[in-house]
Amino acid sequence: MNERAGAGTVEETTATRAPPEMREPLGAIILVAEDHPDNRDALTMLLRSCGYRVCTAKNGREAVAVARTHNPDLVLMDVMMPEVDGLQATRELRSDPRFRRTPIIAVTAMEGAQPLALQAGADDCLRKPISAQHLIALVRERLTEGLQS
Repeated sequence: MNERAGAGTVEETTATRAPPEMREPLGAIILVAEDHPDNRDALTMLLRSCGYRVCTAKNGREAVAVARTHNPDLVLMDVMMPEVDGLQATRELRSDPRFRRTPIIAVTAMEGAQPLALQAGADDCLRKPISAQHLIALVRERLTEGLQS
């Protein structure tokens, strides 16, 4: 993704599309909670190119509502968002029995946010800009762990 408006979060791959060996069968639903439209679009395009179904939210309040409606298999949660930040949204999801075991990957550009994200209940925390390959590998790993538990 380009650094337009200082919002680059996903390192560019070929048109932000996953190579065939990274693609998954359709099925898993991933919630992308990200307030920057360019970042949200890039993450959505990347995940869809891997065969995932994607739902999106532009703030933490919306992320909680969308999660309750779509019951995602994994959540990518931006830490800094308007209205309700990603840390509070993560805590709200973790307080709901339906999402206690749902993998939540926090995404942030903020230095030092990892311990805060983990304390809020995130399983992992990725710093922006994110490598597309690293993100997809982590998503796969977390989804596979979820199937085994």
